[in-house]
Amino acid sequence: MPKPKPQPEPSRPPSSEKPVRGLVSAGGAANGDLEKTATPLPDEPAINAYAATLGTSLQASFTTDATRLLAHVPSGQRLYAQTVYDGCETPDPATITAGRTGDDVVLSVTPPKSTKIQCLVAERSVALLSTEIPVG
Repeated sequence: MPKPKPQPEPSRPPSSEKPVRGLVSAGGAANGDLEKTATPLPDEPAINAYAATLGTSLQASFTTDATRLLAHVPSGQRLYAQTVYDGCETPDPATITAGRTGDDVVLSVTPPKSTKIQCLVAERSVALLSTEIPVG
């Protein structure tokens, strides 16, 4: 008996693609206020320009992770980055979400539950998330 032909996977609209997400953290990088809105990262020059705004201890790991994630951004989405957390523990990347404030994309992350860890140097965490490109 012949094997059935494999059926093509149904095409999905861009909005149904799962976003890529990542969180880059480094100690000693908490310098200045957390960002209120996310920065679009459409290409490697944008990643490099954003990395230059981060603390030195975050720059290399951020550039590496963002460049890797950029290659996996689904069609119809754009990669965004935003400093989202300063603390002793790194948040869970699965909790990164995107919202909108007017035309701006805003990333947020659920802070880790306090375990009463005392740290000498707080970590700064930068969220990376792909989301639909705002129309407007």
